[in-house]
Amino acid sequence: MNYFALIVEYDGTNYSGFQSQPQTETVQDTIEKALNSLTQEQIRTTSASRTDAGAHAYGQVVNFHTMQHYPTEVVENALNYYLPNDISIKKAYVVNQNFHSRKSAFSRTYRYQILNSDSKLAIYRNYYGRISQPLDENLMNLACKDLIGTHDFKHVATPTYPGGSTVRTIYDWKVQRNMDNIIITCEANGFMRHQIRKINALLAKIGNNALPQDTLGKLLQAESNTNPPYSMLPACGLFLLGVKYDGPFSYIGE
Repeated sequence: MNYFALIVEYDGTNYSGFQSQPQTETVQDTIEKALNSLTQEQIRTTSASRTDAGAHAYGQVVNFHTMQHYPTEVVENALNYYLPNDISIKKAYVVNQNFHSRKSAFSRTYRYQILNSDSKLAIYRNYYGRISQPLDENLMNLACKDLIGTHDFKHVATPTYPGGSTVRTIYDWKVQRNMDNIIITCEANGFMRHQIRKINALLAKIGNNALPQDTLGKLLQAESNTNPPYSMLPACGLFLLGVKYDGPFSYIGE
Protein backbone atom coordinates (compact mmCIF):
# COMPACT_ATOMS: atom_id res chain seq x y z
CA MET A 1 0.00 0.00 0.00
CA ASN A 2 1.26 3.52 -0.86
CA TYR A 3 0.26 6.63 1.08
CA PHE A 4 0.05 10.16 -0.32
CA ALA A 5 -0.86 13.65 0.84
CA LEU A 6 -2.03 16.34 -1.58
CA ILE A 7 -1.96 20.11 -1.26
CA VAL A 8 -5.10 21.28 -3.03
CA GLU A 9 -6.10 24.73 -4.20
CA TYR A 10 -9.66 25.32 -5.34
CA ASP A 11 -12.25 27.90 -6.20
CA GLY A 12 -15.32 26.65 -4.35
CA THR A 13 -17.87 28.76 -6.24
CA ASN A 14 -19.36 25.88 -8.20
CA TYR A 15 -19.27 23.28 -5.41
CA SER A 16 -21.49 22.36 -2.47
CA GLY A 17 -18.53 22.47 -0.12
CA PHE A 18 -15.59 20.11 0.17
CA GLN A 19 -17.19 17.08 1.81
CA SER A 20 -18.86 14.43 -0.30
CA GLN A 21 -22.66 14.68 -0.44
CA PRO A 22 -25.27 12.69 -2.37
CA GLN A 23 -26.73 14.18 -5.55
CA THR A 24 -24.59 17.31 -5.56
CA GLU A 25 -21.12 18.24 -6.76
CA THR A 26 -18.40 18.64 -4.14
CA VAL A 27 -14.64 19.12 -4.24
CA GLN A 28 -14.02 15.77 -2.55
CA ASP A 29 -16.13 13.87 -5.07
CA THR A 30 -14.37 15.59 -7.95
CA ILE A 31 -10.91 14.69 -6.60
CA GLU A 32 -11.97 11.09 -6.00
CA LYS A 33 -13.23 10.80 -9.59
CA ALA A 34 -9.83 12.00 -10.79
CA LEU A 35 -8.11 9.46 -8.53
CA ASN A 36 -10.30 6.72 -9.97
CA SER A 37 -9.31 7.76 -13.49
CA LEU A 38 -5.64 7.54 -12.49
CA THR A 39 -5.64 4.36 -10.37
CA GLN A 40 -8.78 2.49 -11.49
CA GLU A 41 -9.51 2.10 -7.76
CA GLN A 42 -12.41 3.37 -5.66
CA ILE A 43 -10.40 5.65 -3.37
CA ARG A 44 -11.80 7.52 -0.38
CA THR A 45 -9.92 10.65 0.65
CA THR A 46 -9.61 12.41 4.00
CA SER A 47 -9.28 16.19 4.33
CA ALA A 48 -7.87 18.59 6.91
CA SER A 49 -11.00 20.76 6.87
CA ARG A 50 -14.56 20.67 5.55
CA THR A 51 -14.97 24.01 3.82
CA ASP A 52 -18.46 25.45 3.26
CA ALA A 53 -20.32 25.60 -0.02
CA GLY A 54 -18.84 28.50 -1.99
CA ALA A 55 -15.71 28.79 0.18
CA HIS A 56 -12.22 28.44 -1.28
CA ALA A 57 -8.79 27.04 -0.40
CA TYR A 58 -5.17 27.81 -1.11
CA GLY A 59 -3.91 24.97 1.07
CA GLN A 60 -6.43 22.21 1.69
CA VAL A 61 -4.66 18.98 2.66
CA VAL A 62 -6.00 15.64 1.45
CA ASN A 63 -4.58 12.18 2.07
CA PHE A 64 -5.31 8.78 0.52
CA HIS A 65 -3.76 5.38 -0.06
CA THR A 66 -3.56 3.25 -3.17
CA MET A 67 -2.26 -0.12 -4.29
CA GLN A 68 -0.51 1.63 -7.15
CA HIS A 69 3.05 2.93 -6.93
CA TYR A 70 3.57 6.34 -8.52
CA PRO A 71 6.24 9.03 -8.29
CA THR A 72 4.77 12.19 -6.75
CA GLU A 73 5.28 14.04 -10.05
CA VAL A 74 3.01 11.55 -11.80
CA VAL A 75 0.34 11.98 -9.12
CA GLU A 76 0.44 15.77 -9.45
CA ASN A 77 0.44 15.87 -13.25
CA ALA A 78 -2.11 13.11 -13.80
CA LEU A 79 -4.61 14.44 -11.29
CA ASN A 80 -4.31 17.98 -12.68
CA TYR A 81 -4.98 16.51 -16.14
CA TYR A 82 -8.22 14.90 -14.95
CA LEU A 83 -9.37 17.73 -12.67
CA PRO A 84 -11.37 20.78 -13.84
CA ASN A 85 -9.67 24.16 -13.98
CA ASP A 86 -11.08 25.32 -10.62
CA ILE A 87 -9.26 22.57 -8.68
CA SER A 88 -5.47 22.25 -8.68
CA ILE A 89 -3.05 19.82 -7.04
CA LYS A 90 -0.21 22.11 -5.96
CA LYS A 91 1.99 19.40 -4.49
CA ALA A 92 1.95 15.67 -3.73
CA TYR A 93 3.93 14.05 -0.89
CA VAL A 94 4.66 10.49 0.08
CA VAL A 95 3.62 10.04 3.73
CA ASN A 96 3.61 7.18 6.19
CA GLN A 97 0.47 5.20 6.98
CA ASN A 98 -0.05 7.05 10.27
CA PHE A 99 -0.46 10.45 8.60
CA HIS A 100 -4.03 11.74 8.78
CA SER A 101 -4.73 15.12 7.23
CA ARG A 102 -7.29 16.03 9.91
CA LYS A 103 -6.13 14.20 13.04
CA SER A 104 -2.41 14.92 12.52
CA ALA A 105 -2.97 18.68 12.11
CA PHE A 106 -2.50 20.97 15.10
CA SER A 107 -3.85 24.18 13.53
CA ARG A 108 -5.71 25.58 10.54
CA THR A 109 -5.49 29.13 9.25
CA TYR A 110 -8.33 30.88 7.43
CA ARG A 111 -8.75 34.29 5.84
CA TYR A 112 -11.98 36.19 5.34
CA GLN A 113 -12.08 39.00 2.75
CA ILE A 114 -14.50 41.92 3.07
CA LEU A 115 -15.01 44.74 0.61
CA ASN A 116 -16.05 47.66 2.83
CA SER A 117 -17.64 49.80 0.14
CA ASP A 118 -20.94 50.88 -1.38
CA SER A 119 -19.72 49.64 -4.76
CA LYS A 120 -21.33 46.49 -6.10
CA LEU A 121 -18.82 43.79 -6.94
CA ALA A 122 -18.78 42.21 -10.37
CA ILE A 123 -15.41 40.64 -11.20
CA TYR A 124 -14.56 39.73 -7.58
CA ARG A 125 -18.08 38.95 -6.37
CA ASN A 126 -17.17 35.30 -5.66
CA TYR A 127 -14.17 36.16 -3.47
CA TYR A 128 -15.35 38.91 -1.10
CA GLY A 129 -18.20 39.52 1.27
CA ARG A 130 -19.37 43.11 0.80
CA ILE A 131 -20.39 45.32 3.73
CA SER A 132 -21.47 48.84 2.83
CA GLN A 133 -21.56 50.31 6.37
CA PRO A 134 -18.22 51.81 7.47
CA LEU A 135 -16.22 49.41 9.65
CA ASP A 136 -13.75 50.43 12.34
CA GLU A 137 -10.98 47.84 12.18
CA ASN A 138 -9.50 49.10 15.46
CA LEU A 139 -12.69 48.29 17.34
CA MET A 140 -12.80 44.91 15.64
CA ASN A 141 -9.22 44.14 16.68
CA LEU A 142 -9.96 45.06 20.27
CA ALA A 143 -12.89 42.63 20.22
CA CYS A 144 -10.64 39.92 18.72
CA LYS A 145 -8.56 39.85 21.91
CA ASP A 146 -11.45 38.15 23.71
CA LEU A 147 -11.22 35.23 21.27
CA ILE A 148 -7.61 34.28 21.96
CA GLY A 149 -7.18 31.21 24.16
CA THR A 150 -9.29 28.15 24.88
CA HIS A 151 -13.05 28.77 25.02
CA ASP A 152 -16.36 26.99 24.74
CA PHE A 153 -18.04 28.29 21.57
CA LYS A 154 -21.38 26.58 22.23
CA HIS A 155 -23.25 29.88 21.88
CA VAL A 156 -21.61 30.65 18.54
CA ALA A 157 -21.61 27.43 16.53
CA THR A 158 -22.74 23.81 16.63
CA PRO A 159 -20.32 20.88 17.00
CA THR A 160 -18.99 19.14 13.91
CA TYR A 161 -20.96 16.01 14.81
CA PRO A 162 -23.76 15.36 17.37
CA GLY A 163 -22.35 15.29 20.87
CA GLY A 164 -18.98 16.65 19.74
CA SER A 165 -16.93 19.14 21.72
CA THR A 166 -17.58 22.85 21.27
CA VAL A 167 -14.28 23.83 22.91
CA ARG A 168 -11.61 25.25 20.62
CA THR A 169 -8.23 26.92 21.15
CA ILE A 170 -7.74 30.14 19.19
CA TYR A 171 -4.12 31.08 18.50
CA ASP A 172 -4.71 34.23 16.46
CA TRP A 173 -7.59 36.38 15.20
CA LYS A 174 -6.80 39.75 13.68
CA VAL A 175 -8.23 42.38 11.35
CA GLN A 176 -6.24 44.37 8.78
CA ARG A 177 -7.38 47.10 6.39
CA ASN A 178 -5.93 48.03 3.01
CA MET A 179 -8.08 50.87 1.67
CA ASP A 180 -11.55 49.32 1.15
CA ASN A 181 -10.33 45.77 1.73
CA ILE A 182 -10.66 44.31 5.22
CA ILE A 183 -8.87 41.02 5.80
CA ILE A 184 -9.67 38.91 8.87
CA THR A 185 -7.18 36.12 9.57
CA CYS A 186 -7.69 33.44 12.21
CA GLU A 187 -5.79 30.37 13.36
CA ALA A 188 -7.04 27.67 15.73
CA ASN A 189 -6.63 24.01 16.52
CA GLY A 190 -9.94 23.53 14.74
CA PHE A 191 -13.17 25.28 13.80
CA MET A 192 -16.78 24.20 13.99
CA ARG A 193 -19.19 24.48 11.11
CA HIS A 194 -19.88 28.13 10.27
CA GLN A 195 -17.91 29.30 13.34
CA ILE A 196 -15.65 31.68 11.41
CA ARG A 197 -18.43 33.24 9.37
CA LYS A 198 -20.62 33.75 12.46
CA ILE A 199 -17.85 35.30 14.57
CA ASN A 200 -16.79 37.58 11.72
CA ALA A 201 -20.41 38.69 11.32
CA LEU A 202 -20.37 39.70 15.00
CA LEU A 203 -17.04 41.48 14.50
CA ALA A 204 -18.55 43.42 11.60
CA LYS A 205 -21.45 44.54 13.79
CA ILE A 206 -18.96 45.62 16.45
CA GLY A 207 -17.01 47.46 13.75
CA ASN A 208 -20.06 49.46 12.67
CA ASN A 209 -21.14 50.13 16.30
CA ALA A 210 -24.25 47.96 16.06
CA LEU A 211 -22.93 45.84 18.97
CA PRO A 212 -20.70 46.79 21.93
CA GLN A 213 -17.02 45.88 21.84
CA ASP A 214 -17.34 43.32 24.66
CA THR A 215 -20.06 41.29 22.92
CA LEU A 216 -17.81 38.34 22.10
CA GLY A 217 -16.26 38.24 25.56
CA LYS A 218 -19.67 38.14 27.22
CA LEU A 219 -20.92 35.55 24.76
CA LEU A 220 -18.04 33.21 25.54
CA GLN A 221 -18.50 33.62 29.29
CA ALA A 222 -22.27 33.15 29.29
CA GLU A 223 -23.64 30.03 30.95
CA SER A 224 -27.08 30.17 29.36
CA ASN A 225 -27.99 30.80 25.76
CA THR A 226 -27.61 34.56 25.28
CA ASN A 227 -26.98 34.64 21.55
CA PRO A 228 -27.38 38.13 20.11
CA PRO A 229 -29.26 38.29 16.81
CA TYR A 230 -26.80 37.90 13.96
CA SER A 231 -26.31 36.13 10.68
CA MET A 232 -23.33 34.61 8.92
CA LEU A 233 -21.18 36.43 6.43
CA PRO A 234 -21.37 34.85 2.95
CA ALA A 235 -19.10 31.89 2.27
CA CYS A 236 -17.56 33.43 -0.84
CA GLY A 237 -15.16 35.55 1.22
CA LEU A 238 -13.70 32.58 3.13
CA PHE A 239 -10.36 30.94 2.23
CA LEU A 240 -8.52 28.05 3.89
CA LEU A 241 -4.93 29.28 3.76
CA GLY A 242 -3.10 26.31 5.20
CA VAL A 243 -2.61 23.67 7.84
CA LYS A 244 0.22 23.11 10.34
CA TYR A 245 1.73 19.72 11.11
CA ASP A 246 4.72 18.20 12.83
CA GLY A 247 7.05 16.04 10.80
CA PRO A 248 7.99 16.36 7.13
CA PHE A 249 6.06 19.59 6.61
CA SER A 250 5.51 22.12 9.35
CA TYR A 251 3.14 24.25 7.27
CA ILE A 252 1.20 23.50 4.13
CA GLY A 253 -0.67 26.27 2.42
CA GLU A 254 -0.54 29.58 0.63
